[in-house]
Amino acid sequence: MFANIKYGSGESFLLNINCGTQTLLDYIKEKCVLTKDVTVDLCDVNGCARLLFTQGKTTNASNYLQGRETYIPIEVHRDEANVVTGFTPILEECSEILEYISDKLELQAESLQQAAKLLVSIPTAEVPPEKSGHKLSTGRKSTINPKPSKNVLKPKLGSSPRKK
Repeated sequence: MFANIKYGSGESFLLNINCGTQTLLDYIKEKCVLTKDVTVDLCDVNGCARLLFTQGKTTNASNYLQGRETYIPIEVHRDEANVVTGFTPILEECSEILEYISDKLELQAESLQQAAKLLVSIPTAEVPPEKSGHKLSTGRKSTINPKPSKNVLKPKLGSSPRKK
């Protein structure tokens, strides 16, 4: 499947979305003549960032993009703690669309900042190790890997099964 990418001042190109996210983002950087140190992503025409830069390198981009849709490349800005602080569309024309997209992207960046603050502020509980191993809530020992009982009936050698 292919998607249409609009960037710059009225330029566009088709993009095969059936590939890894890192490969796709590197190709977008190349086509938009961006340096390798710039973090780039895509947003749709409604201003919804796809956050492809947060996915694994080999994650298929078609999981996050629709074929035959139009997307706009956006530059991702981060602070020294690597938290997203904003997005800038790489689009120079259509001022109404650009203004609309920029407002939407600003709201998403604020949400990402708040989420990052919440993650940092969540305390982690330290659980003391049990002396007697893992226990169930009833206080009995766990039976995840039970040992076979010694009283298991084993067939005698040389005997045949009984016929009825």
